[in-house]
Amino acid sequence: MPRRSSPESLVGISLCCADYIRSCLTDVLEASQANLDRLKVPSALTMYPFAENIPNTVRGAIALTHRLGIRCLWDEQLCVVQDDLLRKVLQLEKVAAMYENAHMIEWRQMDRM
Repeated sequence: MPRRSSPESLVGISLCCADYIRSCLTDVLEASQANLDRLKVPSALTMYPFAENIPNTVRGAIALTHRLGIRCLWDEQLCVVQDDLLRKVLQLEKVAAMYENAHMIEWRQMDRM
């Protein structure tokens, strides 16, 4: 069934990388208990310190989403709190529904910047 195209559509991107690899990279931007409130601020990704640590694939997804007129971009690494196991499990239970309702999905390997 074709997906409807509208500004309310969602683009989802998922990080395909083992946790132990991600933990070796200290400059990877991800949602954490420490930065969650700051990430929720409108346009947070355009401000310091987040703007300097956005992976190129996320930058590209932001630009593409904007060009397509899609309002929402859901990135697993930025939308699922990575260092709160209970919260992470609850959020990951909803991932299938996110992808099922996404306008398009970008699957990416870890990149450094």
